[in-house]
Amino acid sequence: MLLLFFSIHFNHTNQKRVHFFQEISRTQVDLAVTMGNLLCPEGGNLPEISTPSSPFSISLTSDDTSCSLSSSQRNELVRKDFTKIVCPFGVAITGTSSYPDSYLLHMANVVANILDADEDGIADDSEILSYLKATSSNPPVVGGGIDREEESKIDTVRSFGYGFSAQTWKADEFEGEEVVKSIMVEEVFHMIHQWGSAQAHPEALGVEDFSSSVVCRELSKVVCCNPGWQHPENLCLGSGCGSSVNLPLPGTCRQANCDCVEFYHQVALTLVGATPGWYGENMPTNQEDMESMLSSDFLDMFRDEAYSQIQNATQINGEYSA
Repeated sequence: MLLLFFSIHFNHTNQKRVHFFQEISRTQVDLAVTMGNLLCPEGGNLPEISTPSSPFSISLTSDDTSCSLSSSQRNELVRKDFTKIVCPFGVAITGTSSYPDSYLLHMANVVANILDADEDGIADDSEILSYLKATSSNPPVVGGGIDREEESKIDTVRSFGYGFSAQTWKADEFEGEEVVKSIMVEEVFHMIHQWGSAQAHPEALGVEDFSSSVVCRELSKVVCCNPGWQHPENLCLGSGCGSSVNLPLPGTCRQANCDCVEFYHQVALTLVGATPGWYGENMPTNQEDMESMLSSDFLDMFRDEAYSQIQNATQINGEYSA
């Protein structure tokens, strides 16, 4: 017997949110997981979104020159059917042949506006950008497909340091464009944080463990508290809160490079007056309450221009006009 917190959530990942706490057998756990898999959509019917105005152009991956891809990067993407690409500031965002151009341009604009808050056409932090560009030694790439099968191919790229799934296949066509936009924002925000800011400024934004950076130490202060943070895939056991909790928690988002990344996305967006696609169960959902929960050390870091973090909600609205 074990205490199971089972969460199938439709929020940002478009999985139905069902919470239940009860004593169940391992057979019941297996049955619950099977039910969850049946409820998760395979995708294929993406919501339509308007095509944004953008200074960036989508090109065929096979003959693109604007991204400065290596031949191995180009060939691998084409082989996996990521045949379209757009590269804001050289950051690779790619899609399968059937993936909507409007999605690629929306993500490109969001990436550009996070990196270039004043929209002067120059990334605010050249060091953050240096880790994100396709020409870096270990770059990320975002890949979008119309269903799980298409998009999962980005997970196995070898010519990039990491393939971020756009996750948009999880959005249902009836939920509308705001849902799918929030999914895109979350995934590109994660990429910029984990692969850019955390690398350039590990003392402030690193995600290697729960003690070496300001952001992960902040998580450790509020984990399993109310108000506080708990990823729905992780378990808070007992009545411990904050520093009395042993990290990592049991669960599938237990390591710092998942837990801290998810925590920071919700914190950062809320602090600038934006609304993330989902919230942890006990997370503050407005700017005032979020500030009250967080320490002055964290807030000082977040507002320090030296770290070039998101400054206002308009940076993720999909508009960019430099």
